[in-house]
Amino acid sequence: MSDTTWHYLSNQFEVATRGSFKRANILNNDHQSKLTSEAADPDIAALVARTAPLSTAYSAAYSSFIMVNGTYKGHTQLVDSLIAQLAGTKIKQWDIQIQSVHIEGTADYTMILPNRRIPFQQGAKDDRLSAVEALAEALLNYPALSATQSDVDSFATLLRTARDNQQQKEQLAAMASDQLEVARKALCTMMYGNLGVLMDKYRDTPDMIENFWQLDLIRDTDQGDDDLPDSGLRIAGTVRSQNGNTGIPNALVRAYEAGQGPGPDSIEVFTGADGSYLIAVDDLPGPMTIYMEVSAAGYPSQGRNLNVAPGQTYQGEDFNL
Repeated sequence: MSDTTWHYLSNQFEVATRGSFKRANILNNDHQSKLTSEAADPDIAALVARTAPLSTAYSAAYSSFIMVNGTYKGHTQLVDSLIAQLAGTKIKQWDIQIQSVHIEGTADYTMILPNRRIPFQQGAKDDRLSAVEALAEALLNYPALSATQSDVDSFATLLRTARDNQQQKEQLAAMASDQLEVARKALCTMMYGNLGVLMDKYRDTPDMIENFWQLDLIRDTDQGDDDLPDSGLRIAGTVRSQNGNTGIPNALVRAYEAGQGPGPDSIEVFTGADGSYLIAVDDLPGPMTIYMEVSAAGYPSQGRNLNVAPGQTYQGEDFNL
């Protein structure tokens, strides 16, 4: 059965931006800018005044959403790196060390590694973490393997901390998404109301209404975000020791808007084994100055400002601690 709903009863702005916060952000900035440019007209000035709070609220929620998601991605990257290290090198080293004391197939070996390497190389992240924690506990009964037990226990703590942080950031990302969705709907409702006012104002010259929106974003709702202007941000570099020769692994690189201070909206990533890092933001709300802060255990922290803009890549943002 065909849809008989009168199309004017459908909020075109809500429909066009449903599932695309990026499209809503572009539409928001464009509409507010075009209204402001015509604010000498008292009728348009009234629209600016009533739309501005919702526009500002959406921009703030969108910025928070982008930053929180960037942080979540960074913590996920660290967990994935540790899981790969566990499967690739750690369990092999531990197994070899265990077999140097208790040969595979013996009762003691089976008590220590009942399923050999499989639980550390296959399965869900939390199951692998549980396997490492169980191994650390089992090794407490074998004084000859105290060095191995210490290494397993340290890695378990590192992985547990990384996983807990990742899940906390995941929860914050979900909350930011929910808050942004509320702001999107409120903004779209206001734009729908603005359309009604402008239709009445320009009822004799309806073409004038086109001056207040980027209509291609409303008409072509089938295009994905990949077809929208590139507003991503990439920052890459390496964190090294003071002599500049040795990369520092697992150093924390934190980025946040300059003047705001670190907080839940900060983007956090960790350096790889060679000290390299990559901050990747899918959609930067607009040009801004960010403060980049780098810290690592046993080294003094360091930071500096960086002016960034959407659609840009910044290479060679290195730090020597």
